[in-house]
Amino acid sequence: MGSIGMGEIILLMAIALIVIGPDKFPQFAKIVIRTFRDLRNYVDDVKHELSKELRPVETEMRKLSSIDPENLIDALTGETEQEQQKTTSVGTPNETATANPEEKTSSPPPPTKDATSSYDSYYGD
Repeated sequence: MGSIGMGEIILLMAIALIVIGPDKFPQFAKIVIRTFRDLRNYVDDVKHELSKELRPVETEMRKLSSIDPENLIDALTGETEQEQQKTTSVGTPNETATANPEEKTSSPPPPTKDATSSYDSYYGD
């Protein structure tokens, strides 16, 4: 796709020879060849510049792909493995509540008389 074979080039040259004529065809051929050469050089220069500009990005991506994300996060937050083990060994609040039955959570205070009387007065009881 996008490439022109030798057969297509010969066919295009034959059509150009018929349309332009044998007198101006050599000048036209020189212009076409020079244009294709310049275009190819331009594309090669753009490829070279892009690869030169992207080379530092590629090396940075290789460095980043070799880093373990969990270790990086731990290094940035300053946590060590010992601190992580301490936090995981403590457990969740539900586990600590069942682990220490002596330590009970306080229940909400009973409703006051004002709250009950406003309820009774509203519903008529």
